[in-house]
Amino acid sequence: MKKTHYYISIVIVILLLMSIKAQAQEDFFDKAYLSKKLNESALNDTIRIEILQQLALAQIEESQLSLAETLNNEAMQLAQKNKFEKGILQSRIVEAEYYRKKENYKKSLQIALETLTKIRNVQVSLFLEAALYYSLASSYSSRSDFFEAIDFSRKAMLLYKKIAPQSLYLANTYNLIANVQAKLKDYKTALNNYEQALKIYEFKNNALGKARIFNNMGDTYRLQGRTQEALIYQFKSLTINEQNDNPRHHVLKAYNYTNIGEIYEQQEKYDSALYFYQKGFILDSTYGGQYELVYDYNNFGSLYLKKQNYAQAIFYYTQALQIAEKVGFKEELMKAYKGLSELYERQNQYEKAHFFNKKHFSLRDSLYGQDNIEKIAKLYNKLQILEKENEIKTLNKDKKIQEEEILINTITLYASLTVLFLTVIIAILLVRNNQKQKMSNLTLTNQKQEIEAQRDNIEIQNRNMTSSIRYAKHIQEAMLPFPERINHILKDYFILYKPKDIVSGDFYWIDEASPKPIYKQSLSEKGVVPILQGFSNPKKIIASLDCTGHGVPGAFMSMIGNDLLDNIVNEKEVISPEKILDNLHNKVRYALKQDVTHNDDGMDVAICVIDNIDKTLEFSGAKRPLIYIQEGKLYEIRGNKKSIGGVQKEKERLFTKHTIDISKETTIYLFSDGYEDQLSDVGRKKFTRPRLATLLLDIHQKSLSEQMKILENAFERWKGKGEQLDDVLVMGVKIS
Repeated sequence: MKKTHYYISIVIVILLLMSIKAQAQEDFFDKAYLSKKLNESALNDTIRIEILQQLALAQIEESQLSLAETLNNEAMQLAQKNKFEKGILQSRIVEAEYYRKKENYKKSLQIALETLTKIRNVQVSLFLEAALYYSLASSYSSRSDFFEAIDFSRKAMLLYKKIAPQSLYLANTYNLIANVQAKLKDYKTALNNYEQALKIYEFKNNALGKARIFNNMGDTYRLQGRTQEALIYQFKSLTINEQNDNPRHHVLKAYNYTNIGEIYEQQEKYDSALYFYQKGFILDSTYGGQYELVYDYNNFGSLYLKKQNYAQAIFYYTQALQIAEKVGFKEELMKAYKGLSELYERQNQYEKAHFFNKKHFSLRDSLYGQDNIEKIAKLYNKLQILEKENEIKTLNKDKKIQEEEILINTITLYASLTVLFLTVIIAILLVRNNQKQKMSNLTLTNQKQEIEAQRDNIEIQNRNMTSSIRYAKHIQEAMLPFPERINHILKDYFILYKPKDIVSGDFYWIDEASPKPIYKQSLSEKGVVPILQGFSNPKKIIASLDCTGHGVPGAFMSMIGNDLLDNIVNEKEVISPEKILDNLHNKVRYALKQDVTHNDDGMDVAICVIDNIDKTLEFSGAKRPLIYIQEGKLYEIRGNKKSIGGVQKEKERLFTKHTIDISKETTIYLFSDGYEDQLSDVGRKKFTRPRLATLLLDIHQKSLSEQMKILENAFERWKGKGEQLDDVLVMGVKIS
């Protein structure tokens, strides 16, 4: 009996130690645990040094460099005081990572390589050794030294798999390797490694990691020419980043904007590309580093080169060149060389073109030459084999340990069965004595769990739905004309756009029609031939559209309307406003099969076509008016009383064209019904169109930017604490 008690005691102690070991391994990478541990008074210097170093690395990962430096300095001073060589080397590893994060790659590599030679004689912690390999890999990757990057990243991966198989550090290493593989055009392997990283980020519920991977996967699809998949992943990443307001997500948001711009540049949508490049650059100027700025400068240079704005292209390529040469960004340096070579060739400056072309090819061969790529591929395969060999060694070692543990496991089993038997006996007695009460409690518990499960399910559905709608918002924003494009067409304007929900049923459409050749049919010896008479005047087309409903249903209708307008004006080349509405009505009915379904969805539209040469404005409306002001007088032209789309009882639905003389300075206003129909907080009265017209007349002499602020403030005062009832769109354009 005493012997049995002895074995049971041993088992309990072993189980406790295993539990403590597992918990310690988990806590080893937890910042909160490390911070708490650091404040323990009984902590010896050796452990304190290692905890300080762990915390410093965690702060570096979160870009808290000042705090990281303070923690590591404390660790270094303590290690030097105790003449603790291992601690000194580990602090040097943290220091290397600190300088890498500051983009001082030269100093980071110098410290890291010096430390690498010393740890062969002094054993540092496996975690810090892995951190050293990761730091080296990342620095080499930034300098486009891909062979070294692959070498050290794989070494880091082997260690992280051994000591922290589900840690963010391993996920970061997968991401780093994938980045290098994508640059080497090994897209399939890159995407596989991104997927491995994503699994860990999702397991850890790490929003930043997920956003980073979605961004990188999107860029990999772009490099393969798969632009639609690329956009989907960029908007996935952007949605996460917009939900997290902190500098690290702002940096990633800048990457999203820049990469979306690259997609649009690839699709030859240069105005859209410029818009997103500018948005990315604004964020990079505040939150990014030197690499992000060089990347932006090269993108601007590439875009302006394609737009044939050579002065701007030279400026941006030169900016990129200067920083890339100074810091050592070889890949971006290669892009700048190539861009300048092509630019000078177009300007017939062949000597300069040859100079930069030679530099480009020399650098390209050193980075992407066949020998170098084959060398990297061999290393990658060799390291995979090494990884398998290490796994086999580990399995053999584990087998021996398992044999030694069989006896303990057997004892554990018998002890567990004994405890289980006693527990069952006690449970049966308790059940017999308390059966009625237990059944009652069980019923209540089941009801509570069912309610909680339903609540949790609803919350998950709501989160998923909101995330999907936010994604739809990005798609809708990309559909609207970009500010750069609007500025080019209208010059002096404002757009007050306030969706009721995340997405909107109201939208605006702005474009211009280029001059078209005008031919006259003439009879000749060869028969009837066209003779060029001249060209039509360039025209500007402005429309405000209010689709049935708001939120998601309205947003779907808005996308249909936008695509149909693009087709009617840009492909069918219909320019007259009443003809545009005629076509739009018929196409909406056809797209929604309204003759069969009797679906009543549609849209109210106000559309203007401006001819600045003939000084005329043509207007047509479908249940929406035009308000314009000339010489201090306000005029309103009502549209037709029928909407676009919906049930049609009349044989043919036609719209009326109104022509206005704009030889005098004219300000026009187009708007949906959301502003005028808004109810007041007190009295629940509509704002009304007459009140809106009076307000527009009162403020028309102010600048359009001031007018928009006044209109927005008036709307908010009227609404008060009440709910916004509908989407709101008001557009103002000054024509002079």
